[in-house]
Amino acid sequence: MIMSTAPHNNATLTHGGLLAKNVIYNLLGMLLPLVVAMMTIPRLVKGLGTERFGVLALSWVVLGYFGVFDFGLGRVITKMIGEKLGKHQGSDVASIAWTGLFFLGMLGLVMAALLYMIAPLLVFRILKISAVLQQESLSAFRVLSLSVIFVILTVGLRATQEAYQKFAILNVIRTLNGILIYLAPLLLLPFTRIISHYVWALTGVRLVIMLINGAACAVQFPTIRRRPIIDLQLAKPMFRLGGWMSISNLIGPIMVYFDRFLMGAWISVAAVAFYVTPYEVIIKLLVITSAVVQVLFPAFSVSTSTENQKTALLYSRGIRILNLAFFPVVLAVILFSRTGLALWLTPEFAEKSTGVAQWLAIGIFLNAPGQIAYSLLQAGGRPDLTAKVHVFETPVYLAALYFGVKYGGITGAAIAWTLRLLVETFVLFYLAEKMIPHAIEKQREYKLFTLAATILFAALTFFSLTMVQSVLLFIVILLAALVWFGLALVNPAEFKSIYAVIRGQRS
Repeated sequence: MIMSTAPHNNATLTHGGLLAKNVIYNLLGMLLPLVVAMMTIPRLVKGLGTERFGVLALSWVVLGYFGVFDFGLGRVITKMIGEKLGKHQGSDVASIAWTGLFFLGMLGLVMAALLYMIAPLLVFRILKISAVLQQESLSAFRVLSLSVIFVILTVGLRATQEAYQKFAILNVIRTLNGILIYLAPLLLLPFTRIISHYVWALTGVRLVIMLINGAACAVQFPTIRRRPIIDLQLAKPMFRLGGWMSISNLIGPIMVYFDRFLMGAWISVAAVAFYVTPYEVIIKLLVITSAVVQVLFPAFSVSTSTENQKTALLYSRGIRILNLAFFPVVLAVILFSRTGLALWLTPEFAEKSTGVAQWLAIGIFLNAPGQIAYSLLQAGGRPDLTAKVHVFETPVYLAALYFGVKYGGITGAAIAWTLRLLVETFVLFYLAEKMIPHAIEKQREYKLFTLAATILFAALTFFSLTMVQSVLLFIVILLAALVWFGLALVNPAEFKSIYAVIRGQRS
C-alpha cells in the first residue's frame, strides 16, 4: 500500500494533543511567509512600479485560483483516506491516493491549456494594461499556464499527507513556498523589470515545491515508489463528492478574486495595487483560520463516520479558539491600519488603502468561524450544501460588488466582500447546527458575539482617532470583550491540550 504501515485509528487522529500540536505547526509554518511578504512587497512596488506590480499581483491571484480549482479532489482524497483510517481499512488507501493524483494530473493539463488560450483575452480585452506592457503581460500569463500543472499535482500530494496528520513536514514545505514566492521576485529586481521573468521564477518555485512534496510522500510512505495503483472504479465516488466541492472551489475564488479583475477593468491596474497591497497582508490573517481548519478537516472526516459527540466537541472548540484569536487582531487592524500603512509604505498608500484594510479585516473575522462550519459540512459528506450556498449568493454578491466598485471604488469593493461573508457565515452556522445538534447549546452566544463584534468594527471605521485615543480604546474594548467572552463562551478545558503541547506533554 502507498502509506506507512504504522497503525492509525480514529482515537489517535482526533486526539486533542495531536490536533493542538498540528495547529501550532500550521501557525508557525504560516507566520514566517507573512513576515517575508511584509518586507518584500514595498520593495517590489517601488522597484517595479504600481502597474507592473499590479500584473505580478494578478499572477499571484492566478496561482492561488488554480491551486483550488481541482474539482474538489484534494479534499476528497483527504476525506476518503480519513474515512478508511477511521474504519481501520488502511489497506485501501493506496488506490485512493494514486487514483486521485492521476485525475488531478489530467485536470492540470486541461486547466493549463485553458489559461494559455484565454491569455490574449485577459491582456488585450479585459484588463486595462497599458500598451507598452501588453506583450510583456501576455508572455507572463502564458508562462503561468505551465505552473498550473505543478500547482494542481501538489494539491494531491499534500492531501495524502494531511489525511495522516503529517503537518510538521507539510509546514516546512509550506514555509519554503511562502518565502520563495515573494523572495524570488525580489532577487530578480536588480537584474530585470520584465514581468515574464518574474513569472518564470514563480513557476520554478512551484515546480520545486511539487517535487519536494513528492519526495516527502516517498520518504514517509515508502511504497509510493512502487507501481502506481489506479482504480478507475473510484472515479464515480470521487467525482460525485468532488463535483459538489468543485462548485465551491470554482465559485469561491471567483468571489474572492473577481473584485480586483473588476477594478483592473473599470478603474485601472494601478488601483489593483492599492487594493492588493493591504489585501496581501490582511489575508495572511487567514493563517490562523487555516491552521485550525486544515487540522480539523481530516479529524472531522474520521469522527463524522463514527463519533458524533466527538465531532460536536471539535466543532465547538474550533469556533471558540478562532473567535478568541481573531478579535484582538482585527480590532488592532481597525484602529491602527492608517498609521501602519503610512509607516510601512507611504502616506498616499495609507490614504487610499486604509478603508480597504479595515473592511477586509472585518470580513476575515466573519470568515473564521464560518470556515469551521464549512469544513464540517464537507467532511460530513454534505458538500452539496456548501455548493448551493455559493451558487445562491454569487449573483447577489456580484451585484453588490458592481455597485460597491461603481460608487465606492476600492473601499466599496471591500465592503461588498465583507457583507457577503456576513451572510454566508450565518447560513453555514444554521446548516452545521442541523448536522450536529450536540454543538448548538452555545450557538446563540457565538452568533451574538460575532454579530456584536462586527457592528462594533464597522462603526469604528467611521472615526478618525489619534494614536493615544486608539490605544486607550483598544485596551477598553479588548478588556470588555474578554470579560464577555470568558463568561459566556470559554470553557477553560478547551485550552488544556494546547497548554500541554507547550509544556511538551500529551493532553
